[in-house]
Amino acid sequence: MSRKSEYVKFLLTSRIKKFLLLTILLLIILIIIYLLIGETENQLVINIVSLSSTIIVNIIAAIFWYTMIQGSIYFERNRPLSNAFPFTKNNNEKVFIILSSIPSSTGHKLTGMGEAKALGMILEMFRSVDFPMTNVETNFDDYYSSDDLNNIIENENVILIGGPNFNIATRLFFDENHNSLPYVFKENTDVDSVRNNKNKDKYFSPSIIWNSTKPRTITEPVPSNPKNDSEVKKDCGLVIRKTNQAGKSITVLAGGMTPGVWIAAWLMTDQVKITEWYTKLNSNDINKFEIIFESTIQGILSTELNRIKILNIQGLIK
Repeated sequence: MSRKSEYVKFLLTSRIKKFLLLTILLLIILIIIYLLIGETENQLVINIVSLSSTIIVNIIAAIFWYTMIQGSIYFERNRPLSNAFPFTKNNNEKVFIILSSIPSSTGHKLTGMGEAKALGMILEMFRSVDFPMTNVETNFDDYYSSDDLNNIIENENVILIGGPNFNIATRLFFDENHNSLPYVFKENTDVDSVRNNKNKDKYFSPSIIWNSTKPRTITEPVPSNPKNDSEVKKDCGLVIRKTNQAGKSITVLAGGMTPGVWIAAWLMTDQVKITEWYTKLNSNDINKFEIIFESTIQGILSTELNRIKILNIQGLIK
């Protein structure tokens, strides 16, 4: 049963029953009062009883309509979030969130600041639509074997946080779907292949290119070759949605640098931004689309909604 159906059922079986019980109880009280006062001709008593009856009936009606309005607001508020992650409409669905893991000299597993913020935004969104947190499994990419990653990507709802340089699962997705994506990250052709070694130079650059026989750069971070995230004044990124062989949802949130990762998550968790890109898609595209964006940065972990610019959004053919 969908969350909307569950909520409607709750309204009908819980709230309305309480209203009816309260109404019956108040009517019984009024009947008893009428019986007690009998056929009194005292106009003051009659007016008091009549006024009390009117007030009680109006209070019950007001409470009932307030509850229905709150239910409507609830649905309206959460509809955009359900559009961003359709599986949240069903509380029986499960989702795997796979985070980039960053090499650490201390031996502890780390992820980027943008990835961590993106995770927090997504989990908060799940809570806001009452999606069961017991159905959410979150791990670093290297927690799984290659076979497990392929199985998850092919058969489960998945959210991949982080680009192909540091998230093995994202890299597997890009390798498998490269030809069907209009936009991809530019490959660093001047370094050896380091697809399986995160401790060497990055295999992909932060630049996003148009994926064709004659690729051209669409957007890239500013400065164009940042040495670390604190230098970034503008970042860019991709949001990719596809379905797998099981009909489940795969969502990729990838940035040029770490700020782009949480901005990608913002596009998928903020009601205003969801409405902006959702209305640009045809109904047939909602399960297969790609968004390319850029945004000026006010510090590594801050910006404003109006600074996020969607450069293009389109449905995917394959």
